[in-house]
Parts: sequence; C-alpha cells; structure tokens
Amino acid sequence: MQLPVNITYRGLNKSEKIDNLVMTYAARLDKFCDHINRCDVAIEQQPYSSQRKSLSMPNRRHRAASVTN
Repeated sequence: MQLPVNITYRGLNKSEKIDNLVMTYAARLDKFCDHINRCDVAIEQQPYSSQRKSLSMPNRRHRAASVTN
C-alpha cells in the first residue's frame, strides 16, 4: 500500500491487537488493486460490532462499506 493505514478509535481505548489485525487485512487489499492510495479505518464501540472501511482509488469514485456482525 502506498500510504499508511489511518486507524481511528471512537468510544474505546486503542489496542495494539486490533491495530495488528487491521494492518493484516489492509495488506491484503494490494491483491485486489495496486493503486490504492489511502485507507482509513474507524473502530467504534456500539451495541454490536461494526466496521467501516473507506477506499480511495485514482480515477474512481469514493467508496465506503459497512459490515456488521
């Protein structure tokens, strides 16, 4: 990945284990597209687990996805 992953915590303390897990998943993104130039991840405390991923790619629209368990 060209730029570092930006991990934001909302409503909970920063965790090195979560950082490592996010970095592992972010590294896999290069398999799908080698032009990713930004990766922002927000970890939020909610009644259920939630992840929001945002990708920016040159010449493409901004995309965001939410995954809930």
